Amino acid sequence: MAPEDVLKLAVKLVIQVNEVKVLLKDARNIVEDIDITAQSDLSPQISSQISDLQSKVDDFVNNKPEPLDYSKIAKAVTKTLPKVSTKPSPPPAPVNMEQFVKVSNERIEETQKKNNLMVYGLYAAEAEDASAEDLLKRMFQGCGVENLNQMGEHLHNAEYVKIDLENNRTVIRAVMRSPHIVEQALKLSKELKTSSDYSYVYLSKDRTKSEQERHRKLVLDLKKKIAGDRDTRWAIVRGVVVDKGPFFT
Repeated sequence: MAPEDVLKLAVKLVIQVNEVKVLLKDARNIVEDIDITAQSDLSPQISSQISDLQSKVDDFVNNKPEPLDYSKIAKAVTKTLPKVSTKPSPPPAPVNMEQFVKVSNERIEETQKKNNLMVYGLYAAEAEDASAEDLLKRMFQGCGVENLNQMGEHLHNAEYVKIDLENNRTVIRAVMRSPHIVEQALKLSKELKTSSDYSYVYLSKDRTKSEQERHRKLVLDLKKKIAGDRDTRWAIVRGVVVDKGPFFT
């Protein structure tokens, strides 16, 4: 049975149901119209109302459409439904719990580090009489880079990760007020190269262990590219070592 035939049968069904509703409503109205409080004999009144109701029922019976074959509707609807495979579903692939735990831990670590900013290169000699937080605020205020010099106001706290007295360098982990502040600081960090006092300082996001490993490989790749072609400016851009063109001579 075509879909349009199914639709026609459904419409006929709705029409029949509506006609029955109308008939029942008329019957109710007829019964409600009987005035049972009348003092006179009710027989003629009831007889008239019943006669009217019988007339409506006869009209419905004589004019009703042919009864629907609901089995046809059921078969037609069944044909339009998508076929369900009787074949058993393949068992789900086993979960690699080791990989699952590893990925979960990486996500947790990444979330915890979003507010962190790593600062490399500040003098270790200055760390002897200054906290990591004081040393960072001093650097931000004196770097001479617009907007970056205000980052000290958004510094929540800081700690020394490493103090290398032999090379006179430190590594500091700063916790900023929000990830947005960290992004701003990283965008402005390139301008530190022009700073007269802090051009040796390098800013970075606080990488997870997997990010550190990827970055280590990128740096090794960068060094190989530079060693192989010193006339080209090589750089890491968005996680890829790219050719930035020849050096100006």
